[in-house]
Formats: sequence, structure tokens, C-alpha cells
Amino acid sequence: MLGIVIATHGDLAKGLYDAANLIIGVMNHIEICSLTHGDSANKLQESIQEAVTSVDQGNGVIIMTDLLSGTPYNQALLIKKTLPDYKIEVVSGANLPMLIALINHQLLSTPFDKALESILEEAKKGIVLAELMEEDVEEEF
Repeated sequence: MLGIVIATHGDLAKGLYDAANLIIGVMNHIEICSLTHGDSANKLQESIQEAVTSVDQGNGVIIMTDLLSGTPYNQALLIKKTLPDYKIEVVSGANLPMLIALINHQLLSTPFDKALESILEEAKKGIVLAELMEEDVEEEF
């Protein structure tokens, strides 16, 4: 089973986790890590490392971060380098469609590389301009 770590600024990781839990229900092998005011990068790094070792089931861990080159992203990359025996990928731009897709792949035991590819596509598909969607819907009728 894939391991999932959500590492973000503020309470975004908790919000994503809570929203996914509301939609999917009980989730396994998912940990959240948050960088809050006054926290050091080292504290976040320790938190992410503990989360990775906690959720790893031998099938790989995907660390979802909110912002490319932000502190959670950078610390996740450091963890990837310091844990070479773990299969870890770091993805930025965490959003709810991406997380839901990843949890579904976790439940379906999708191979790591296919799950990673799929969630990147799902994240892109989840970003739309409502006005353009309305035009598509009108054309269908």
C-alpha cells in the first residue's frame, strides 16, 4: 500500500486531510505535517521523516507539498536524499482532487509509478474556469 504524507504551510495539510476524510471515510497510512509560525525548518524535517517512516509499507511514499520551492517542499526533498533506502517522490501543488485520486490508488494497490502519473493528471484536470465549463455544458444540450 502506498504511503502518503501531506506537508504544507499552516493548516492546509489538516484541511486537505479532513476534506478527504469527509469524502472517503477512514483512511490508512496517511500523515500530515504542518509548518506553523515559530517552527524551524529542522522541526518540519524531523516531522516529515517520522511521517515517512510511519506510513511506509514497502510500496513507496508520496509526499504532497503545497508550494514548489517552499519550506515543506525543500525539507521533503532533503528527506528523500537522507532516506535512500525508501522509495519517495515529492510532488508540489497539493490539492483535493490529487489527494482523492492518490487515496483511491492506495486502496486499489496501483503500482507506485502509475499512481504518481495519474495523480499529476488528476491535479491538472481539477483546475478549470467555470465559465468555460458552462460553455461546454451548453454545447452538449
